[in-house]
Amino acid sequence: MLRPDNAASSPNFELLTKAWAMRLENKTLVEIANYLNANGYSVPLDNIGRKHELFKMTLKILSEIFRDPLYAGVLVYGEENKPVALPDAYDFIRMISVDDFLRVNHIDNLTQIVRQRFRGAQPGSRKAELMNGLVLCPKCGEDMVAGITPKKTGLRTINYYYFRCDTPDCARRGKSVRAKILLDFIYDFLENHKPKSKEAYDRYLTEMDKVIKEKATALESHKRRLLLDKSAFDKKIERYKNFLTSQKDLDQTTKKSFLDSLESATAARGQVVESLDEINTAIANQNQSVLSYQKFIELFDNLPVILRQTKVLKEKDDIIRKIFLNLTSDEKKVLSYQLNPPFDTLLEEGSFSNGGLKRT
Repeated sequence: MLRPDNAASSPNFELLTKAWAMRLENKTLVEIANYLNANGYSVPLDNIGRKHELFKMTLKILSEIFRDPLYAGVLVYGEENKPVALPDAYDFIRMISVDDFLRVNHIDNLTQIVRQRFRGAQPGSRKAELMNGLVLCPKCGEDMVAGITPKKTGLRTINYYYFRCDTPDCARRGKSVRAKILLDFIYDFLENHKPKSKEAYDRYLTEMDKVIKEKATALESHKRRLLLDKSAFDKKIERYKNFLTSQKDLDQTTKKSFLDSLESATAARGQVVESLDEINTAIANQNQSVLSYQKFIELFDNLPVILRQTKVLKEKDDIIRKIFLNLTSDEKKVLSYQLNPPFDTLLEEGSFSNGGLKRT
């Protein structure tokens, strides 16, 4: 997560504040990402934020930022998605007001935040677990909303998977594409892109080494920031506890206020600890993602079949996300696509055969 709450030491605070303002002006993700990249958006390399390195803002990451209520000072946690106001828990600096956050995301209240990617779903529709956030509208460049609509035909119920543009003022708002069109494109793409020789594997190893190092740097930077956040919460919680213990004659209103603040700080700390656990797991497992030569060849030989035969949507989604960064599609066909590293470079280097498909 790209944290917004350290304006004093981060050169990004003004950049992201401007990005939120641009979003309020209905600027597209492409325009905002270009602005951030052109103005030197960076990530910290040390605990105190004195050293930074340039960071390429992508549409996917930017979309996640604009859907994260943390930038409005609100942490959503727990199974009931309970909101916690972080400025009440510690000296958190909001980057955008809650009202403006709701306006950007076209929602009425924070309880809707967990349904942002499915806003505007038709009555009776169900959540889809396939390619959420990967399919872009060709007109506005925004994520298209993913959903499932069950329809009864006789004694059977057929689930129709679709992606629909719900962006206000977009000329294609309400237009949708069936997931089958996207999946057929992906199957065909994988069948027509195979490793030509060991050159492809050698290139894969080189690119994976770069990817792992870049990811390791990002993970360590994120971990350092989370450790600082955890330390801040620990101190805050300790102060609340010490105050409540030392003040025996507090009136009920004051006592309840401090207890509520203690609960909020404890909940926010729990979220940070959970994120730290995820980061530590990712750091420990990052080298396991490198395939042997045999597994590499087998993967691409069998991948189209594996993907077609995979019935569990989450598993199918995991495979697709490893290869594709996004796909842009109208109602009839995929117009363009972007691949994740290292596959993007492998194709550019010509290490894979190409069955006639073109990347734009």
